[in-house]
Amino acid sequence: MTALRRLALAVAVVLVGSLFPAPTVASFQVPVNPKIDHAAKTITFEGKLYLYTDVGCVYYCTITSDILADVKRDIEQTWNGYKFRCYDVIVKAIVLTGPWFEIPADAVGVRVDRTTQGFRSEVSTEGGSSWNSSDPSARAVPTNQGSTWGINTVGNTLHTHTYAHEFGHVLGLDDGYYTDANDVSHDRPGAPHDVMSTGMDDDSGVSQETIDRLVHRAGIKDDDVRCDLGWEVRIEWTDSYDGVLDTMIFDGVVDTVPLGDEYFGISLIGRGTVSGSRAGWKACNPGIDITPSGTVSATFLAIL
Repeated sequence: MTALRRLALAVAVVLVGSLFPAPTVASFQVPVNPKIDHAAKTITFEGKLYLYTDVGCVYYCTITSDILADVKRDIEQTWNGYKFRCYDVIVKAIVLTGPWFEIPADAVGVRVDRTTQGFRSEVSTEGGSSWNSSDPSARAVPTNQGSTWGINTVGNTLHTHTYAHEFGHVLGLDDGYYTDANDVSHDRPGAPHDVMSTGMDDDSGVSQETIDRLVHRAGIKDDDVRCDLGWEVRIEWTDSYDGVLDTMIFDGVVDTVPLGDEYFGISLIGRGTVSGSRAGWKACNPGIDITPSGTVSATFLAIL
């Protein structure tokens, strides 16, 4: 009798399993497409992350509000403060959490691993090609499933900007580093040392080359942004001090017409460099040991 009961129970389990299969979630591409605001001169990338733990998670299974805040902070502090031509590039991260079977179709689902030592985080993407291509066809598109990040990993020190680096993949970029046979990471030849290479280990931030590649891979061309107020300006003037001539040269681009009460009339503002030498000025100021010379950054302001 005992054997018969066990057999019946086993059959019942099989039947239940066949009638109610484990839930599955469809996989979708989740491209992070930028929005351009020509009036504000901004290009905004907004990506959504959905953090979850394994179904059978036993230890360190809680994704706290502090973890969500840390991920968002690292991403936004690292990726903001840069420009594409005359437009500000703005990166926003929406970081959510919940059960694995409720991953939104418009979010990159990230399984959180908090127990494995020496864990290598990754983002699941489709497509892509050479790391240094700026063509839109080279863009790596993330999916809403398959990504795993080590977060607050026990016994393992994360890279300084792991979250920001992985979000770079969410934005469509590839690794700017490679790992050798001894599992040591190196910047790829020609790759900028920044958050997408071994610069994730320090505070090197994001290079202009990477920002330009990010925007170009998203399908935005140089001609798509309206920086057509850019006039190249070269001004040369000479001061005379007791017959000694000091010539200064400003080279730059005027690209801003500020509005409001701060400036009178119609104003033009630009940035560039001033170069020259001030031998005459030095001669008229006894006690100065050196002759000021060289090239420095300068701001151009004209009131018409």
